[in-house]
Amino acid sequence: MRENLALIVLLCTSFLCSRIGLHHGAEISLLAPQHILNQIQEIHAYKEQEISLLEITQTSFLFSALVLHFKYRRLMLENSNIFAYLLRVSMFLFLFYEEISFITAGTIPQLDSLNVQSELNFHNLTIFAKYRIAENINIPILNYTFTLIFPVAFFSMALAFIGFGSYMRYFSKIRLLFLEKRYSIYSLVFILNIILSSVIINKFNFLGLRDGDLLIGVEFVELFIYVLLFFDTICKIKFMKSAR
Repeated sequence: MRENLALIVLLCTSFLCSRIGLHHGAEISLLAPQHILNQIQEIHAYKEQEISLLEITQTSFLFSALVLHFKYRRLMLENSNIFAYLLRVSMFLFLFYEEISFITAGTIPQLDSLNVQSELNFHNLTIFAKYRIAENINIPILNYTFTLIFPVAFFSMALAFIGFGSYMRYFSKIRLLFLEKRYSIYSLVFILNIILSSVIINKFNFLGLRDGDLLIGVEFVELFIYVLLFFDTICKIKFMKSAR
């Protein structure tokens, strides 16, 4: 239960930080006194920097989770199978590499046309960033129209699969890969953040959001997901130990 409380607190804190501009330095809410905002801007002036306190924290949680997987590999293999274990470790290795892939920026000239930031990674591929699955999707009841792009669809489905896969008997042999059921609902934070932000901007806009803004900044959402995966790993280890 403490982990659930910590996740909720992290979500609320991420929302507040996003609204006062900590995730992009330059845009600051008028809700805070100007002298405090000036200090915030000085301390968090990392809009264009990949290496930041937030990025380091994200990477730290992923690395810590990886260490736990290697440390308790025998325990996990006793309670699962090698295929499921390798799938889960591969997922963490992939995420960890994606987070540190900024070190490849500018190292391969050919990447300039293939990657938005000229890095050797998946999440910044130009083809995915520009690819639109469907345009002008209309919801008559809300009189709301939106465009579905590939990154949003891909990451939403991937997170939903990881979050709710444990409910599907067909995937029982790789249950280790999925989140514990107590954490499943949190896998929807990514897509709900995008949907609610879009609806508020286009229909209500009571928070002063502009096109492209999110209720919770992208970097904070990433941090939340990594913390969620870390807590899930600890939960699995505790459960396996108690089942011995």
